[in-house]
Amino acid sequence: MQHFPTGSAADAVAVSVQSSEGTDLVVSMPSPAGVTLGEVSTDGCVTAVLADNGKTSALCLVGGKTLKAPGAGLALPAPSRSGSVLAAVSERSASWFDIAGDLPADAGLVGQNIFVMDGAARRGYPIRGIEEVGDKLRVCVKRDSQGFEARPARQWELPLTAYWPQKQ
Repeated sequence: MQHFPTGSAADAVAVSVQSSEGTDLVVSMPSPAGVTLGEVSTDGCVTAVLADNGKTSALCLVGGKTLKAPGAGLALPAPSRSGSVLAAVSERSASWFDIAGDLPADAGLVGQNIFVMDGAARRGYPIRGIEEVGDKLRVCVKRDSQGFEARPARQWELPLTAYWPQKQ
């Protein structure tokens, strides 16, 4: 376990794994704030830094704007995208949220998790499909009886993810 500097997020946890290839680092901060551990700095909810032969070989940043490691770094324009839920609909074999906000109808989002909030309740759903329907976006969370029932919600959030090197 890594020790965080004074003033770091209270819920932050870091694990470093040492092997003959180098030291890998995983940082989790549900309430993200900037933190520096050795030569790595991040503000992400989840950060992973992998090493090979003592050099940075891969990075992953989820829900943050910056990750800096020796010889590599990542930057996102924002930690997440968000907006309002217009409707939560459930049918026998399908369920979805109609949403408004800055989320593109991108098939690459299938498999990622969207979070919806209604007061204190926060639920995560794997995205099963995404499509434009009129002037709104439909995020399917259950298709062909596979997935979960959409529960009432008012807001949605999708943490952004970046990788280095880029995923193929």
